[in-house]
Amino acid sequence: MVWARLDKDTLYVSVYSVFEDGHNDLQIYARRVAGDRMDLTYSRSHENERTTFVRGWLVRRPD
Repeated sequence: MVWARLDKDTLYVSVYSVFEDGHNDLQIYARRVAGDRMDLTYSRSHENERTTFVRGWLVRRPD
């Protein structure tokens, strides 16, 4: 199942998966654009325990 929501200036996209063996996985992507910069975060939880967290940003280069 995939869903998205806006909270002020941040777009959250969530992906929830249930595998054949019954295990579940939740991934959340958050993107926020401010001027020429986009902040990104990604988190993944497997069986309700956070396994991965990444934070970064991108900067738009002039053409």
